[in-house]
Amino acid sequence: VDGDGAGDACDACVGEPAPEACDGLDNDCDGTVDEGLGGGEACDTGAPGVCARGHLGCVDGAEACVPDVGASPEVCDGLDNDCDGAADNDLLGLGQRCATGAPGRCAAGRTVCLAGAVVCTADGEPGVEACNAGDDDCDGAVDEGTRNACGACGPLPVDGCDGVDDDCDGVVDEAAACADGLLCNAGVCRDPCQNNECVGGQVCDAGACVPLCDLVDCPAGQRCEAGACVDPCAAIDCDDGVCVDGACVVGEACAEAGCPPDQLCTPEGCVPDPCAGVTCDAEAFCRDGACVGACAFVACALDEVCVDGACEPDGCQGQCVDGAQCVDGACVEDPCAAVDCAPPAVCVDGACAADPCGGVDCPVGQRCVVRLGEAQCAWDDGAGGAGGEGGAGGAGGVGGAGGEGGVGGIAGAGGVGGEGGAGGAGGSPAADGGVLDGGVIPGGDLGTPGGDEPPAEEVGCSCAVDGRGSPMGGLWWLLLAGVPVLRRRRRAV
Repeated sequence: VDGDGAGDACDACVGEPAPEACDGLDNDCDGTVDEGLGGGEACDTGAPGVCARGHLGCVDGAEACVPDVGASPEVCDGLDNDCDGAADNDLLGLGQRCATGAPGRCAAGRTVCLAGAVVCTADGEPGVEACNAGDDDCDGAVDEGTRNACGACGPLPVDGCDGVDDDCDGVVDEAAACADGLLCNAGVCRDPCQNNECVGGQVCDAGACVPLCDLVDCPAGQRCEAGACVDPCAAIDCDDGVCVDGACVVGEACAEAGCPPDQLCTPEGCVPDPCAGVTCDAEAFCRDGACVGACAFVACALDEVCVDGACEPDGCQGQCVDGAQCVDGACVEDPCAAVDCAPPAVCVDGACAADPCGGVDCPVGQRCVVRLGEAQCAWDDGAGGAGGEGGAGGAGGVGGAGGEGGVGGIAGAGGVGGEGGAGGAGGSPAADGGVLDGGVIPGGDLGTPGGDEPPAEEVGCSCAVDGRGSPMGGLWWLLLAGVPVLRRRRRAV
């Protein structure tokens, strides 16, 4: 009430200024109503959660219990922030994909609120290790104790008469059986000798009739003709390129013609193979002339990828699919999706270049993949047994074709050419073989870690087995007794 017409602090006063009281009036005539009356004794507001504790205060001219903390949006802290009677409920942002920090099947998880904190709980739990190219027990090791001597799942194959150590025991064709009274010799079931004699220009070796050139071990790059080693490039002088099987090969033509021994085919032509003569242990492979750790035995966390046998950061957490690549922590469209390259080139980062897996010879049961731009060796998913090698050709014949690789298996090598014959081509790679896990697939997409990768197209190398040795007369070989020695060389691709 403006009792004095002066419009001052006493306009709301009735009488003289007095101590402020909780009555909705400005008792002390300072222009503010019921001020300074909070901070009383502690009290219970009767509300749930953080709103329960309060203190006596003045509200709308009456004494009441005022909450110390008001309601707010719910957060993961073990409290009922929105005072609805439940703690940590109806939280936003949970259930997101996350990396648990553990390897293998325990690597991927989802965010949950647990004991007042947002944590990543694994989608899977440790189990019994199985042969599946995965880390089932989450110990960081893949398929430990589950693979056979050939690096494959399941029982070892029976060693047959094919010139291959099918059961991976270091012995070729031991006790290999042949039907119809034939004898296994140099990987082929052959007719037995009759009174130590053979027909058709063959010679008797260990009781079996064998083409003469099957008993000749020629140096790499030479072939056996009529029992003698012949260098088809001896009289060839190439002004450009290199000589392969008596013809000059220039540039990318080596994709079909091949290269001389210990050389690799690249878009620029045949170049020295830096891994020629390099031997690595079972858990390593040769790349650029040095042995590096294989990734077949290593399981990493979700936000990591194996490189050279060790886990490196992967900012995309393995989420890039449909050929996308991880670049600076983000999945980007595959730059090679619309790029076609003529062999032997493949698409690398959107341009045709030498295959990073060219010349990489992975241990048995493994294949070459590309990760972070480097060739790596990893298990085939569901690796099968090794493919058999082709049989030897007869006198003047052509060696048999190499055996097909099993599912995830390794292609068999080509057969041995008979006298005057040529060795057969190597077996085809397995249907799921090739470049995976972010690797470059010629004319195709890039695979992604942990996903369903598409099969590669004509990736890898095959082997050819040719007769080798020194030129010797045919009559001398009639007196020879013993097991012939065959030398296998990698066919250039």
